[in-house]
Amino acid sequence: MAFVYYVANGYTSRDTTVGKYQGKSEFRLRNLAERETTIRQRLYFADRPPLDLAPITAGPMGGPYQEFPQHLPESHKDAGAWGVRVISDTPLAYVHIALTRRNGKSEDIRYAGGCGMQLGKQQLSCGWYFGDCFKWFVKPVDPPFPFSQYEWYHLLNPNPLPANITLTVGDEKRGPYHKRQITIEPERVLFLDDPDLVEGTMAGCYVKIQSDQPILAEGERVIFGPQGPDEWGVIIGCASPGACEPFLESTPRE
Repeated sequence: MAFVYYVANGYTSRDTTVGKYQGKSEFRLRNLAERETTIRQRLYFADRPPLDLAPITAGPMGGPYQEFPQHLPESHKDAGAWGVRVISDTPLAYVHIALTRRNGKSEDIRYAGGCGMQLGKQQLSCGWYFGDCFKWFVKPVDPPFPFSQYEWYHLLNPNPLPANITLTVGDEKRGPYHKRQITIEPERVLFLDDPDLVEGTMAGCYVKIQSDQPILAEGERVIFGPQGPDEWGVIIGCASPGACEPFLESTPRE
């Protein structure tokens, strides 16, 4: 029996261009069984074919600690958005810590770190729901809170067929007010970084994602300074888990 796990929210880049993102990941896998296991990982990207990493053998309660881009070949160290499928002979515990920062002029950057922890999900689904998609852009002068925020979404299609997706945004007063059609090519990821997904400057809503292929969707609340994303140099990402329709994969198997 194979145990299968997915992560969608990786981002790997060493880009130093002002206004762009830098990103790295810490990815910890832990074998929960009292016997040895073989761990196989396939990475998915936005603009290139998947990459199969070399299998890893983990003893009882052992497992690899990986840093990306350090553990990636040179050709993939600046790949941008990525996701991963992990297959193990035994159950795993695992966590993905994403470290993302916004590039800017050094004299404007107060803190050059940034961290968002995400627990990976095990299942794929054709329907994902996010109940608290929130955009809050405060005024730069005398802001009521010392930060602004909006949502990122990370979508992984690990299937051999394209995933045709309808993304719906709405709230309790207006109902669904925005729909977007998205196609994710086979074995690709999509990083949706769009603050205009939500109308207004201080508004909450829901997001519904429907796909004709089982996918993984992960949300992330992005927090930054009141002067804009370049002010701190840091992107603080808080996990915004989605609820999914009845799983198309039982827990977990291949």
